[in-house]
Amino acid sequence: MKKLILLTHQYPFNQSEAFLETEIPFLSQAFDEIHIFPINISKGSARQTRKIPSNASIHFLNDFDHKGTLKRGKRIISTLFDTQSMKWLSRELPFVKKHGIKGFINAVNWLSIAKVVKDSIKKELQLESGETIIYSYWQNPGALGAVMLKENIRIPVVSRAHGGDLYMERYSPAYIPFQFNVIHKLNQLFLISQNGYDYLYERDQTIGSVLEISRLGTLNKNIKAAFSDDNIFRIVTCSYMVPVKRLHLLLEALKLVDFQVEWRHIGGGPLEEELKEKANMLPPNCKVRFLGNLSNTEVLENYQKEAVDLFVNVSESEGIPVSIMEAFSCGIPVMATDVGGTSELVDSSSGKLIEKDITPENLANYITEYRSLPSTERQKKSTSAFTIWNTRFNAELNYQDFSTRLENILENANESQQQKVYLR
Repeated sequence: MKKLILLTHQYPFNQSEAFLETEIPFLSQAFDEIHIFPINISKGSARQTRKIPSNASIHFLNDFDHKGTLKRGKRIISTLFDTQSMKWLSRELPFVKKHGIKGFINAVNWLSIAKVVKDSIKKELQLESGETIIYSYWQNPGALGAVMLKENIRIPVVSRAHGGDLYMERYSPAYIPFQFNVIHKLNQLFLISQNGYDYLYERDQTIGSVLEISRLGTLNKNIKAAFSDDNIFRIVTCSYMVPVKRLHLLLEALKLVDFQVEWRHIGGGPLEEELKEKANMLPPNCKVRFLGNLSNTEVLENYQKEAVDLFVNVSESEGIPVSIMEAFSCGIPVMATDVGGTSELVDSSSGKLIEKDITPENLANYITEYRSLPSTERQKKSTSAFTIWNTRFNAELNYQDFSTRLENILENANESQQQKVYLR
């Protein structure tokens, strides 16, 4: 019996990790049982928002609440008196020292969560070598907890790395606790972009054998978006409303265009009310609609029902945006900042790649120039966008391949263990 332990951030709760909805059906076909541990959700604290496969079950971390200061204090004290945890902390000290007391606090907190993850898995499940593999969706404390467990029970551990769990420069201090110490202990780390692969390899060539690229993907059942035919230029954005997405740049740019434009945004977040207030101050030629959080299916349905001329992403940083994959699958050209792995999606054939430090004035000029393109050129970009999606970001191909890779890792780990037993 093949078992998969899947460590998530919050999935299948709240709005986090919507893209796992697409991946998990493929995992459920490859494994007999899937055990999901959402490491940032306490039992009873959130509403389940997504269905899971019939062979999947949900487990919660034991005695753990991120908002409970008493419990946080107890788990940190428990960590500091744990021999295995202290060995991990001592190996991390050369990295921690570069970032002062804040780096040390981050490392201890990270380690304390990892210990809870490790202990919870051991308590919740009967683990046996040869039939179980752990897959951490993020390179976070869950991945650390998994490799700590691997030291006690010989089971393979893999992880993905995306963006926020990969690029240390996004943080202050520029430090992701235990990043390279964990990678060295993984059976495989799957990067979702070539950019992510290069980023890690340039910093530590000794991990080359652990790194692989496994791209994310989206599904599309022959849904195709149409361009506007009423002289209104329609722009779509789809993201969480947080500072890193820099949606205010698009608002400022729209103030500068002199044609009829409609912008609709998909997604919610902490900046929602602020952005709505600013949108009310746009000139009469600009209309804005905020559609809120939509499921992957609802996003595609919206693209099918309502015209779209251009998808825009002005993020300050990215891994490789799933939202752009969705747009491409519907033949929607994209204008996006050249950050993270975005250039592996967007180029001049499928839209326009723009500078990271874009100004509202330049963004307005780029949008105006794009709107002025002949319809034949815009149609070519639409066709190219779909082709890029179909050959590189088609979920049916990518997730089937990824599931097979996990099966092979489990099988190889089992064979290796049997050989060691035989040699004894």
